[in-house]
Amino acid sequence: MAELDDYGMPIVPNVPLGPTRPEPGVPAEQGQNKRPKFRGLAKAIEDYTGGDPEKIQELIDEVEKAADKVIERGSPLTRKLVQHTKDAYEEAVNFLSQGSVKDPWTYQAVKDYATRFIELRARVAKGKTGGRVKAETVLGWYSCILVCIVGYTYDPETGFKVGGKLLYKEDLARNLLDHVKEVTKELNLDRHSSKNKKSCGLPEARIMIEYLVRSSPTRGRLRSLQLICVVIICLACGIRPSSLCAGCQEDIDAEKFMIMGDFKLYNRGQFAIDIDMNVDNLKGYNSTVVGRRMNIWLRALSKGHNMIFDTFWIVIYIWARGCLAGYPTIHDLLTTQDAELVITSPNEPFLLAPNRGATKLDNKPWNANGLGRAMSGLAKSCNLHGVTMYSYRRGFANTMSVTRGREETSMAMGHKDGQSVLTVNYSHGAGNIDLLGIMTGEAADQYRPGAESALQMRVRVGVAVMMLSKAIAQSSTINDNLDEDNPDTAADGGDVDVHKADGELEKLDTKISDAWSKYMDSLDRGSALYRAVDPYKKTNVGILKNIKGHKLYLKAAKKPEFVKRMEPVEKELREACEKYRKRTQFLRKKGKIEAEKELEKNKATTNKPSVENTDTALRHVQTSSTLVSEAVKQAPNPHRSNATAGASNAAGPSNVAGPSKSNVSEPTQALDEAHQAIEKLSRDEEEDEDEVRESYRELRRFKQNNLMGAAHLQDVEEAADAPEPPPEGEWKDQDEQEQIPMASTYDIRVFLTRMVLDPILFEREMRAQIEADGGKILCQKCRIYVGEDEEPHNYASLSNLMRHIREKHTEWSELVPQMECGDSFKCPGVCGADQQFDSIEEVYDHCLSDDCPDHEAFRMMHAEHEAQHTKRYEEQSRYRQEGGSASHRMYHHGLYLNYLRALTEDDLLELADEYEIPREEVQPHVGLMLENLHFIATEE
Repeated sequence: MAELDDYGMPIVPNVPLGPTRPEPGVPAEQGQNKRPKFRGLAKAIEDYTGGDPEKIQELIDEVEKAADKVIERGSPLTRKLVQHTKDAYEEAVNFLSQGSVKDPWTYQAVKDYATRFIELRARVAKGKTGGRVKAETVLGWYSCILVCIVGYTYDPETGFKVGGKLLYKEDLARNLLDHVKEVTKELNLDRHSSKNKKSCGLPEARIMIEYLVRSSPTRGRLRSLQLICVVIICLACGIRPSSLCAGCQEDIDAEKFMIMGDFKLYNRGQFAIDIDMNVDNLKGYNSTVVGRRMNIWLRALSKGHNMIFDTFWIVIYIWARGCLAGYPTIHDLLTTQDAELVITSPNEPFLLAPNRGATKLDNKPWNANGLGRAMSGLAKSCNLHGVTMYSYRRGFANTMSVTRGREETSMAMGHKDGQSVLTVNYSHGAGNIDLLGIMTGEAADQYRPGAESALQMRVRVGVAVMMLSKAIAQSSTINDNLDEDNPDTAADGGDVDVHKADGELEKLDTKISDAWSKYMDSLDRGSALYRAVDPYKKTNVGILKNIKGHKLYLKAAKKPEFVKRMEPVEKELREACEKYRKRTQFLRKKGKIEAEKELEKNKATTNKPSVENTDTALRHVQTSSTLVSEAVKQAPNPHRSNATAGASNAAGPSNVAGPSKSNVSEPTQALDEAHQAIEKLSRDEEEDEDEVRESYRELRRFKQNNLMGAAHLQDVEEAADAPEPPPEGEWKDQDEQEQIPMASTYDIRVFLTRMVLDPILFEREMRAQIEADGGKILCQKCRIYVGEDEEPHNYASLSNLMRHIREKHTEWSELVPQMECGDSFKCPGVCGADQQFDSIEEVYDHCLSDDCPDHEAFRMMHAEHEAQHTKRYEEQSRYRQEGGSASHRMYHHGLYLNYLRALTEDDLLELADEYEIPREEVQPHVGLMLENLHFIATEE
């Protein structure tokens, strides 16, 4: 029996014990000859630092710095508003205390002045319309001041933050809210949101897309294509700008923007591409730990009249960006049978920021603010005033709520209350809904009962219809006034000239004149340098560069006293010119705003649209897009003659303006007015854009050295000769039972793809040709006029080359190569070699005479040629009258001096004969005259 201890328990004999757990503080087991073994966090720290004492200290410092950092997870807009509120509060405390409170964020100062700040700001702040602010604005101040109080209020004795204690233990938060309610009631602030928020849909998207295509015939097409993709995505899902682009620079550094890898392209054949789009950066993504992702499926459309909203725009944009490297040519892209189009650069940003001139895209991600401004500017260019990206979000929300209900709408818009465990973890969520089909009316079978009737209720008061009806009314008013020979129309809106009435600008103008006088006096009046630069046009401070580059100035600048004398007067002149520039810029902006207000006021009173104007505008938005109509005309279809008539009635089921059973034929004049109103929106701001476009077309025909995209055009023609598409591509009018033979959707996609990508490929081939020519910009048309060992003129820029082509290579002048016929010249028309002449002038005379059967065509060419040269002559004359540029003056001045140096006695006597002066009177003075002339030329 075992022995018992004092407590009656058996005594266990001593046995060897197994390994015991380490003592607290000992991170791991350690044998006599073994390396320490780490587990858990200790092992992770060991792996991270490698046991290096320096790395361990760096890790400790990094952790402490991160732990002490004040974290602000709000959006960039929230941070901006909080900062504005903080600045406003500090200004209010300084005003109310008359400077007696030195620190506005002490415990007592916040307790005394927080409510007074709300009362003061609500009384003095002005709203957007010039009146008082809205109640929701004051409520926003309340929210921001709470954030400021929590973050900045402290106890001056201890230095501790006491904002939370002041707000909730001492009821300051409730007291502030009571004052917000009371000031709303006392000042009778508007407690409702703005009534002028626009809602957009198909008509507005169509107008924007047409404008983007028409306004970029030669430049900026890739930038326009990018905006077209944004318009289509906004139309399909009402996405926010911050979900497409980064909200701020921090988000750009963190790559929190949509990338090409967020898109997957699935091919259904005939270039019908379905797009699977993932949206990772939903609202509030900075304030959450686990990110939310929304899936959106954009299904390719199947009706021809809807091709302007189709997904192929996004596909060709991705291709133009170089992210579909597996399809090097358009032919490969249009005819591919791959089930999935693999994006080869998935990490590239989806949207890139445009350059300052908005003619190309820079290689850097776009930000949400820039995207929002670009969309607003685009809407303004289309006369859709007040339209923003959120207008499409409101339109999407309205259409989806009517057709699908509240729950699915909330889910499709990415709202938190629309998310559930099912939609987040198990289902595709919004990706199961044909959003683009619902918005365009192709998925009308998914509508709830009565949805189509509900969508028609507000069609007549839509943004696009109202804009078009006003434009038609204005066009009618102008035509009536022109018929009455009344020049005083309100079409221009009355420009407001604020320059003339601005006294400060007059003072600055006088100051600039005085500064120029001082500057010229410092050059020593009467000196050779003064005489050389005195003719310069002194309207721009940039002329100083030419003055300081003059050889006489450079010679004088070698003297220190001259430089010391010129520096202060030059500084004074530059400061005066800069003040004048800023004042002029301010007045120009002010005048533009006032002119726009005056214009809107005049339009509201004089151009009120009638019911007939609204009906015309409504019928216009019901017809097919002009881009689609052009595609139908160009499509390789044997029934093309019926295309135009069918296109105007091919609106099909639409949630904007469906087909009417009582569709009365509209007078041609009214429809023409609607089309003209649309075309006016698409006019480029540059004066010579049409001529530039013609130059590009003419240059594109010249295929030498493959300069103008011959390979591209050949690929498109091959793609157009693809097999016949399935019957689903034919259009079917909702009111007719039989199909109308029209162009297929594939043909329309091919035509629009060619039209949109043509300027992009043209520019790329131009760049490639320039690189092939060693960086020189040569006119390929001029190669036939120079020898084999010579090369055409090297132009400084592409714009100069295009101007040369526009002015020199007209159709009339390009007839010369066609006239060559051995040692003589022939008629370039149908006469051919039957009519031969000794000179080119004789051929031209024959072509313009009635003897030539093609004289009408040649006369038109000659008229265009003369108009171009007349315009050029007028521009040069105006240029010379305005003084021209300093470089041209210096060039002609140099020619004049060379002429003086080369004068001889015989030249002077011949001049005397021309002016009918007897030589015997001139002969005694010729020697002295030559000496003086040569002296002047040498001194200059």
